Amino acid sequence: MEKKYEDLLNWWLSLDKLSEEETTIINIHNREDPDLENNDNYNELQDIFFKELLLFSNISSLTYKIELQPTASEIIEKLFETYVDDETLVICSRNEHETPAKCSKKCKNVCIIDTENFDINLYINEIKQYKKAFVYIIGTEISAGRITPQIVFDKLKEAFDSLDIKSTIVCDDVHGMFMTPRDYRIFDYVIGTAHTLNKNFNMGFVVSKIDNPEFGFKASNWLGHYIKMLRVILKRRDKMIMFYKVLATVFEKYLIRKEFELIPYVTQNIYSMYMDKIPITKEKWQELEDLFIRIEGFDDDNCPRYMVRIRSQQFITHPEYLFKGMNKLLKILDSAVYCWDNLH
Repeated sequence: MEKKYEDLLNWWLSLDKLSEEETTIINIHNREDPDLENNDNYNELQDIFFKELLLFSNISSLTYKIELQPTASEIIEKLFETYVDDETLVICSRNEHETPAKCSKKCKNVCIIDTENFDINLYINEIKQYKKAFVYIIGTEISAGRITPQIVFDKLKEAFDSLDIKSTIVCDDVHGMFMTPRDYRIFDYVIGTAHTLNKNFNMGFVVSKIDNPEFGFKASNWLGHYIKMLRVILKRRDKMIMFYKVLATVFEKYLIRKEFELIPYVTQNIYSMYMDKIPITKEKWQELEDLFIRIEGFDDDNCPRYMVRIRSQQFITHPEYLFKGMNKLLKILDSAVYCWDNLH
């Protein structure tokens, strides 16, 4: 790695380092069982979550609630079971997580929309054939971090209202919550997970309108600890956003080549870029994976290009992995560039 890039990464790592106390908070792996009885301060915790931690959500504990589950998959499956029958049109995108993708495959009526080049007129004829619609669309894509524009949800809601269609709208905001401002008032349900920003703590949760059916439980001990961890990480929100710009500079010599392409309109805490396929062994891929650097498409022969994905939050909680991972990745990319230049 060139010294100027090494200096840049060291500068980023030096920004607002975790204290010893903060490191202890985010490194607690084994949580206690949910306490379903002692929840006198649960509403207070919800207030903190909505007022202090969410960005421009436009909701509060007066009209919305938070319910918990060990995993988000349990919530997602229950939502599909509750709101989808053979008379319901399910609307989703091509970029959903594994669980909603599996659930939608079991549904009778499914409309897959293009959220990147969205035009409501392309789908209106299909939509108007139904009296019920269930929308499950990812807010920020899990791999590249692409953001679904809010207007996609707005236009769908407008169509439902004008056609007198009963609708339930779910935003899977697992990777956008806390980082991408989004008006939550249009949604009946918003899905989140604790491990998105801290891999050490596994918990799914759903933010929903206060009169909606229950899809989880309340446990102050779980939500309270999650809020403690969120405060530590989101205190460094500016550092997480800066990560994208830092890596765009580190990878600049690759991004000027035709084999690489920076992915636009993504959440700023996730760096992602496309690249032509390169020679890489399963062992090398796993070494990067263990250091929180993923090469998507490696195990998919039908994938025309690879994609590198690196999430800033993982190097806030584990800064010791950044140089190890980046040095391994840059060696692989340099080897690929050499092959392209000398074998083509």
